[in-house]
Amino acid sequence: MQTDLSDLHRQLERLAASHDSSLDSLLALLEAEKDCMHTDAARLNAITADKQPYIAQLERLGGELNQLLSDAGFSADAAGLDACLQNAPAKLVQEWDALREKIKHCQEINVRNGALVELSRQRARQLLSILLGDQPGTSTYDKEGKSNHRPGSGSMSFKA
Repeated sequence: MQTDLSDLHRQLERLAASHDSSLDSLLALLEAEKDCMHTDAARLNAITADKQPYIAQLERLGGELNQLLSDAGFSADAAGLDACLQNAPAKLVQEWDALREKIKHCQEINVRNGALVELSRQRARQLLSILLGDQPGTSTYDKEGKSNHRPGSGSMSFKA
């Protein structure tokens, strides 16, 4: 049992290191995304594409962690990881605690960035409505809740 537990802890250390590396890269991209959000659309699109491999890597690592926990007789969730770490060396517990904080930080930044993107989209729609002569706030929605904008339905007209 001791050998199995030591092997389990080594595998958890390996997964923690891989998670940490991917999270550091993702965190840097999320910060860069925030910094260029209002100034450089091309860079923003490139950052969005650059994030995808790290997200895929983290999903794969999460699957490996779940499988490792399950194979060791623990539930494949946070409670299972906590139970697994109860008899782990303090350093390993600290590594996973730090990873959880880093994950939480990435999630917070991602939510903030998403809210900024949505705010920018709303402003762009409002400006487009004004340019097309629509009255602000007169948009309707279809049965799926999507904006049902009718270009040119406003009172302004433009001639070439």
